[in-house]
Amino acid sequence: MIGDQHYLPLMKIERFADALRDPFPSFAYNSIPHFRYRKDVFHPIRARLYEELANYGGMNSPPWPTSIEHLMRPDSSSHIFDKVGKAFNGPGGKLVLDDAAEADVELCERFFIEGFAGYKVIDGVVWRPIPEPCYRVDVDSGIIGSVIPFGLVPSPYNPSDTQVFTSGTHFFGADSLEEAKAFSLANGKNYALELLEMSGTMIDVLDGRALLGHDFAAAGLFQTALEIRGQFGADLPAEVRQTVVELQQAIEASGPFNVSAYLEPAVRAAVALEDVAPRWYNPRIDVETARRIEKQLERQDSLAIDVTLKLPTI
Repeated sequence: MIGDQHYLPLMKIERFADALRDPFPSFAYNSIPHFRYRKDVFHPIRARLYEELANYGGMNSPPWPTSIEHLMRPDSSSHIFDKVGKAFNGPGGKLVLDDAAEADVELCERFFIEGFAGYKVIDGVVWRPIPEPCYRVDVDSGIIGSVIPFGLVPSPYNPSDTQVFTSGTHFFGADSLEEAKAFSLANGKNYALELLEMSGTMIDVLDGRALLGHDFAAAGLFQTALEIRGQFGADLPAEVRQTVVELQQAIEASGPFNVSAYLEPAVRAAVALEDVAPRWYNPRIDVETARRIEKQLERQDSLAIDVTLKLPTI
């Protein structure tokens, strides 16, 4: 940890450099233990390139100057174009590009630079910035496990295996294992804790100063608010429009670890729309989702409140 930022070691700097020089490894790399880390270096960059540059539209899409577009496609056919991609700027010189393609190349270079912003090199090892590790409990199954919650901080440069969190996910700090266990038992089955202990995925807090004091219960509420807003969509009847606007404003004023005081009231008001416009609300928020939202709100109710009392001045 440096300052208030946590880091995860990726690989030695020599291997990292190799991954940058050869970002499209052949499938043979799948058998190498460090392949996942090598993939983590490039996958987010490829995903953003594909999203921002390729916009592949099949026969209706103008072709790129080379087949590198296909190389960025995330499906299994990409290996066919491996040789072409590596020749894009190989020892034989650059392929001829028009002005539009040159602009794309410059954008590609900027994506690479942005993708590694915040990385550190410590003792010859490359470290990437990460959110604070925590525990998560699935309210549907009670399954508990540790996680680096990249999904709470969406970014085009997140690892390829970043988990997508929903209103069914509850978060607990690294020092709140017992609380997470109690919540898991209350909402799941005993085997969930056995799986946790067997997997060895518990977090060792070696120095309490590394904990940033995040409100992980509020992080779950923030994810829930995002999910509700997404389900509501853009087609809003007049009788619900103001409530949804206020929910959107509360979301925009919040972050996963720094929620606005207006977020919880806004979520409760959004849930109350079931009574205002049931024929509009019920197709969007099904019974299971409603139960998960209720659990998130119950957890906010159960949080301890510190009250300081002072004797009156006479």
